[in-house]
Amino acid sequence: MLGINCFIIFFGLVLLVSSDPLIITDCGTEDDIFEIKSISVKPQEIPIPGDVTVSVDVEIYRDLVGAQLDLEVYIQTYLGFFWTSVPCIGDVGSCTYDGCKLLDNFNATGCPPQLANHNIPCTCDTIKAGKYSLPSEKISIPAMSGLWSWLATGDYKADLKLLDRTTNKHVGCLHVEVTIVDPTACSGFLCSIFGGK
Repeated sequence: MLGINCFIIFFGLVLLVSSDPLIITDCGTEDDIFEIKSISVKPQEIPIPGDVTVSVDVEIYRDLVGAQLDLEVYIQTYLGFFWTSVPCIGDVGSCTYDGCKLLDNFNATGCPPQLANHNIPCTCDTIKAGKYSLPSEKISIPAMSGLWSWLATGDYKADLKLLDRTTNKHVGCLHVEVTIVDPTACSGFLCSIFGGK
């Protein structure tokens, strides 16, 4: 379950990204082999739990078959007046993950049809050079449980760096800024009076 949640968070952060309130920028170098050509996400505020509609075009410039990839995640959250780092606690937060293991754990439940239907690889040993396109597809994000639940709402910045463990070189890097909302949460002045929506 941890692997699935890790992948959902990673995939969500990679895809859920323009400062109104969603932003995604490439923070890599010209030697990187992974590039997002275009991306569209609706709605702009990401509901967890909830559905988002995503389209993305990605180009990979060389095969990654057999590569050993690490995913370095650095997350900051906004606390009213300042940004603060989210520490790595129990493999949640600003952590380094075995990128291929995350994909393998996720793939144990089957490649999502949104990816499989468009021949987008789901494991490191199948990632080859080429252009990959995900047309407009709905992705359901479940409610987070355990330690993940405290990352389920708020304003976040994240740097996602993918590294080749054997060469210690960057494969790709993304800077993400995202607002995550809980659509089931109570809101409005009636909440403080009656505790309902």
